[in-house]
Amino acid sequence: MAKQGPGPGRPARRTPLQALLYWTAVLGVWAAIFVVAFLAVFATDLPDTSTLYDVDRQPSISYLDQSGALVAVRGSQYAPPVDLDKLPPYVPKAFIAIEDRWFYFHPGFNPWGILRSQIYNVTRRGEGGPLRGGSTITQQLARNLFLTPAQNYRRKAQELVLALWLEAKFSKKEILALYLNRVYFGGGAYGIEAASQRYFNKPASQLTLGESALLAGMMKGPNRYSPVSQTDRAERRATIVLDEMVRTGAITPAERLRSERRLISDLNMSLLQFVYRSPEPPRDPLFHPVAA
Repeated sequence: MAKQGPGPGRPARRTPLQALLYWTAVLGVWAAIFVVAFLAVFATDLPDTSTLYDVDRQPSISYLDQSGALVAVRGSQYAPPVDLDKLPPYVPKAFIAIEDRWFYFHPGFNPWGILRSQIYNVTRRGEGGPLRGGSTITQQLARNLFLTPAQNYRRKAQELVLALWLEAKFSKKEILALYLNRVYFGGGAYGIEAASQRYFNKPASQLTLGESALLAGMMKGPNRYSPVSQTDRAERRATIVLDEMVRTGAITPAERLRSERRLISDLNMSLLQFVYRSPEPPRDPLFHPVAA
C-alpha cells in the first residue's frame, strides 16, 4: 500500500535549510531577550562614565638631594600621559602578548577567555586562591577607571557592559593608550611613564625590550612581581612575557634571546640604583625611593 502524502492536517516537514533558518531565528530571539534582560539588571546602576578623564591624585611628597634631583617620593607617583606613537613598538606589544593577545579582534570581551577562567574557578573552588576573571585589556581598563576590585559576578557583568561602551566610543589604539597611562604598576606608580621613571629612571620612550617585559609582567600582581623587591619572580615572569611575544610574532626568537640575556643586568642595575642613590627611608609604607 502506497504511503499517503501529507494530508490537510499534517504539516510538511522542513527541509534541512529551513530547519537551520528556523532554529537560528529562535536562538536569535532568545539571545536578544537575554541581552535585554542582562542590560536591564546590570546596566541600571553603572558608575558615571563622565569621570573618564578625571584622575584622583593622592597627595605626595618628593624628596630632593642637595642638587635638586628627585631621589624619593612619598605617596603616589604620576606622570603626564605618554603618546603611544612615541613608545618603542615592542612596549605595547609586550602588554598585548601577555594580557590580551586577541585585543585587536574581540569586541571588548573574549568569550573563550571567560569560559576558561570559569572552568578554572570551578575546578579549584575551595582552594582559597584568587579567582580568575578572563578580563581583556578593555575590561581591565573599565575596572580601573570606574569599578572597585571586588571579585563577584555583578562587578564582572558591569565590567563587561562598560568594556562594550569603551569599544563603541574609542578606537583600539585609544583604548590601549588609556590603559597604559592609567594602569597601576605598584610602588605608587600610575601609568607607564611613572613606572618607567620609578623603576628604571628613564622615560618610557627609552625602555628596552627586557624592561618592557618586566613592566608588562607586573600586571599579574604589581607587588608580587616587582623588579625591585621580587627580582627572581619578576625575571621568571618577564621570560614568560618574552615567550608570548615570540608566539604572537611581536619579536623574533633572536630578539628574545638577546633580551633574556640582559634581564639580569636590567634587574641588577635597577636594584643598585635604589640601594645606592636613595636616602634612608622613613618607616612608612608609602615611601617610594626613585631610581637614580
